[in-house]
Amino acid sequence: MGLLLQHWRKENGLTQKTAAALLEVSQPYLSLLEKGSRPLTKELQARLATVDAAMRGEQKRDNWPSQLS
Repeated sequence: MGLLLQHWRKENGLTQKTAAALLEVSQPYLSLLEKGSRPLTKELQARLATVDAAMRGEQKRDNWPSQLS
């Protein structure tokens, strides 16, 4: 899941600092998530889906990121 998060961030041209702020986590914690050292919780998955949808100008996708798995 961490690599998907990193891919999402890079595809959207975001730095870790910016992505962390959008997801309401610290940059060091985002780094751990991307490395797979911390699990991507359901709460964080929901935040990610909301941020991703907002960036795309869409409604929240409840099944993200499971649709990519």
